[in-house]
Amino acid sequence: MKFKLKELSDLEKDIHSYKRISSGNLPVILLDTGALIDLEQSSRRCTLCHNKNLEPKDYHTPSFLSLIRKKIPLIVTPYVFSEITAHMNCHINGHVPEISHETFKYIEDIVDDSLDFLGRTRTEIPLDDARYDVYWVSKQSCKCNHKKHEEGFSEADKDILVNAVRISGSYIEEKGKKYSIKPVIVFSPDQHMKEGVRFINENFSDKYPKLENLSTRYRK
Repeated sequence: MKFKLKELSDLEKDIHSYKRISSGNLPVILLDTGALIDLEQSSRRCTLCHNKNLEPKDYHTPSFLSLIRKKIPLIVTPYVFSEITAHMNCHINGHVPEISHETFKYIEDIVDDSLDFLGRTRTEIPLDDARYDVYWVSKQSCKCNHKKHEEGFSEADKDILVNAVRISGSYIEEKGKKYSIKPVIVFSPDQHMKEGVRFINENFSDKYPKLENLSTRYRK
């Protein structure tokens, strides 16, 4: 099955749809490395911007991520940051970096904020329980993909899902107000991550509510 990258303007519309249902709700996005690489490719291809709020020159990955963060907390977990760091040395067609230095510096600057946010969420889900459930999710959601079933989920994949299930249904206090964290959005183009979110929603929705997947791609 073939997939096509979404334009940044379309992704902005997708993200805007996750508006707060009420003043007491706070959506959260967990960023996957694959989504970041796709954003870099989309930003390089963006020669004309139709969004009235942005000039074409501003339509690049750090500006796009800043736009997200103005609306929704954007989380980069430690394992994902390690994976992003490793991809700094990878190039497309031998010369174009998968992740630019500017984008890497932006991500590096928000890691501490991400850890602070995760540390301030109030969840009743023990870490060991979340890890156990995600282990089985990773096995069950790859059954139809022999290659991925053999490879398994990466540590970054599991780190995203562990944090996603732990903060789903939790709450955080900001400036004296209490916000329920929902939905929790896994921002990833990978099919196995989409299947993982689907498996959680079908089998653990009573325990881990309001998980969603946002992809940087659509089917052709």
